[in-house]
Amino acid sequence: MPQHAAPVLHHWCCYCDVKVPQHIQRGADVSVDIARKHLRVSYKDSDGKLVSIVSGELLWDVHKDESMWSLVPGEHVHVSLMSTVPTLFLHL
Repeated sequence: MPQHAAPVLHHWCCYCDVKVPQHIQRGADVSVDIARKHLRVSYKDSDGKLVSIVSGELLWDVHKDESMWSLVPGEHVHVSLMSTVPTLFLHL
């Protein structure tokens, strides 16, 4: 290993975009539930009922309080998930 290379522990972040219908223009029309091992993204239909787009178990644990989401109106919900387990990276 070169002298200037050093192993460093980092938490990593995973990003995903979940497409929403064009009529979804406000964050109040979206429901995003981030749990330790589960993600659900839903939107309100014209009757005000939630329609699930994504709902499933994650392959890794995430910090739900460190994870976040934002809406790009009429396009997608951008979800950022922060890992709970630090991963070893080699910095050169």
